[in-house]
Amino acid sequence: MENQWVFIVHPRDKQDIKVAFGNSVLAKIMMPFLSEFKVLSEERVIGTNGQIVVIPIMPHQMYKVPHKMQELVLKAVLAAQKSGIKVVGLGELTSCFTSGGEWLLKQNNFDGLIITTGNNLTAGVVCEEIKILIQIKREKSIEPLIAIVGATGSVGSAVTQLLHKECELLLIARNMSKLLGLQLQCENVKVSNKVVDAYDSDIIVLLTSSEDNLINLSSVPNGVFIYDITQPSNIDISQLERRPDLFFVKGGLMVSSSDEKIKLNVNLSLPEGKIFACLVETAILSIDNQGLTSKDLTGNANPETAMQLIKLAKGLDLFSSLALEHLETQLVY
Repeated sequence: MENQWVFIVHPRDKQDIKVAFGNSVLAKIMMPFLSEFKVLSEERVIGTNGQIVVIPIMPHQMYKVPHKMQELVLKAVLAAQKSGIKVVGLGELTSCFTSGGEWLLKQNNFDGLIITTGNNLTAGVVCEEIKILIQIKREKSIEPLIAIVGATGSVGSAVTQLLHKECELLLIARNMSKLLGLQLQCENVKVSNKVVDAYDSDIIVLLTSSEDNLINLSSVPNGVFIYDITQPSNIDISQLERRPDLFFVKGGLMVSSSDEKIKLNVNLSLPEGKIFACLVETAILSIDNQGLTSKDLTGNANPETAMQLIKLAKGLDLFSSLALEHLETQLVY
């Protein structure tokens, strides 16, 4: 059967380089000189066929040569269109460096092809999982303050609009004018352009991409929940071993009652039985695009679209990872 979708990724670390290119040392030296994307694997997800395609640039290199990153992503998207692919998903930083896919739409009309960042379904998953964390805090008689780091980004703005009536939010981003604009659309929110202000919250939600680690775990008070969807992660995961008092959730992932539906052939360093929500969005849109277009699925995520795709995913036996885990075990942290 022909492929229906393509999902574009890039190496996040040495392990990813080894998976994609074999000899990690040689590949790391050669990658800056590579000018072509590579088909990493052929996959079957939720009964659909697709390819995972890798762009040969590491995160720290992207910040130095953003135009090369854009050119390689554009090449991959054009190749997908030429081969008759229905949907292209922009994974990891490929979305960030193409302005949430909007830069791509300015380069070509891409007739017959849907381009998605996967951020709408991701925003829906994040919202569901944060509500569970709020519930856990309230069961301990804590009315939580939630710090959303990257609140004005594609996922962050949608999550803010979906959660601002649930509890008090602290919105954190670099651009204060964007923060103030978002604050006007919401209730019960404070704003800051200083990441250190997140340390005063009960739940820290990391939704932004950065070249450096944003959160210093040694400065986070006892008992704080840290929810992180960033790829690569914005915290030093190795520090978590020294902070057993913190509850860490790797978010933005989905599960199914049948692992075979979402089992990947390639190792993306995911926990067993879990898959990126953005990849799921790419696959399910190849089944039913819900009348959505690339314009609807690039740029900032839309709260209504996020909930629309959550409903579609659940109908296909796909659920947010923490939601199903909490439902099955009623864990108390």
